[in-house]
Amino acid sequence: MDINAAMGQFFDENGQIAVPDALTLAGMNEMLFGAAKAQGEADTVLYRYWDYNDSAEGVLREYTREEINTRIKAVCVRLQQVTNRGDRVAILANNSPEYVYSFLGIMYAGLVPVPLYDPTEPGHADHLTAVLDSSTPVAVMTNKRSAAAVREFFADRPAPERPRVLVADALPDSLAEQWQNPAELLAKHPELAPKSSDEAFLQYTSGSTRTPAGVVLTHKSIVTNVLQIFIAVKLQPPVRIVSWLPLHHDMGLILATFASILGLPFDLMSPRDFLQNPARWIKQLDKRDDEENIYTVVPNFALELATRYANPADEANAELLAGLDLSRVDGLVNGSEPVTHASVERFLDLFANYQLRRDTMRPSYGLAEASLLVTTPQTDKRPWTQWFDRE
Repeated sequence: MDINAAMGQFFDENGQIAVPDALTLAGMNEMLFGAAKAQGEADTVLYRYWDYNDSAEGVLREYTREEINTRIKAVCVRLQQVTNRGDRVAILANNSPEYVYSFLGIMYAGLVPVPLYDPTEPGHADHLTAVLDSSTPVAVMTNKRSAAAVREFFADRPAPERPRVLVADALPDSLAEQWQNPAELLAKHPELAPKSSDEAFLQYTSGSTRTPAGVVLTHKSIVTNVLQIFIAVKLQPPVRIVSWLPLHHDMGLILATFASILGLPFDLMSPRDFLQNPARWIKQLDKRDDEENIYTVVPNFALELATRYANPADEANAELLAGLDLSRVDGLVNGSEPVTHASVERFLDLFANYQLRRDTMRPSYGLAEASLLVTTPQTDKRPWTQWFDRE
């Protein structure tokens, strides 16, 4: 599918973003999936999930676009059986494909996702309790890996206060056969038509300095920001996206959603697997195809860790990073925390020896209240540093 042509329908004749009043993230996803399927692309691999939980070499699981869409619809159908339109549904799971398709499945069901995390994350119990008490979800989506911890977390609550727990990867794919296209339902019930101004999901702040606050993001704000990212980053198809970012943070979640909606091949691992060995992230940036352009998004500290612990010349990385070629990396977005000149330069100096271009580096700024991205450099001379004297 020609990504530029597919995305062109969301812009007016002057090249300005034009989001239809009824367009939601779910609607956009289904529209572009239908276009891909019509062109025979539904069987292409969409997700490549790298799991290092039981093996230092990692176990690879692949999912086609058709498989992901089927599971989105299975989640949707099951939730519609036990919830009411507009209810909130929390996601408590590890970084995984189940997290992403649960997020979209909740939206397909006309519900509001509250992206959270596996309860075993150290030091987060009070934050998780505060967010759940604030958001009052009627159900929780999880996966097989996190299910036991989720049930244990709610065990002390009185039964009437416990949300229903659904395990995404335990739902049969056959549930998707019961999915009804909203367009057909709306022909009979136009009063149920979604609006782009409807609540899309509830993103909570970290709560490190105060009680966690929920930021309400609408479908229009997210769709608009997805389109803005598409324009700003200037993706050069064919594209592969690499991420280990936590999916309960807006940067990781919207990146994964962006890849899913556009049908961009997406390599995913967990933050823990990156922290244990930063060379795993660098390995995913290695050239696999002469035509494929690779994009990744990280906070500044990732550059520091990669410079210290992912040097291909170090004996510990010699086997994993043998023959490293970063010439297909076309975009490395650096954000989420202050970007330092020293970190950027050390990273670029080291990996220039492995064909990484300087102009791939994109120091960027964003915040949840703006959906995600606010600004990213457009100049070809990036990264560009301006020095100021506070005196």
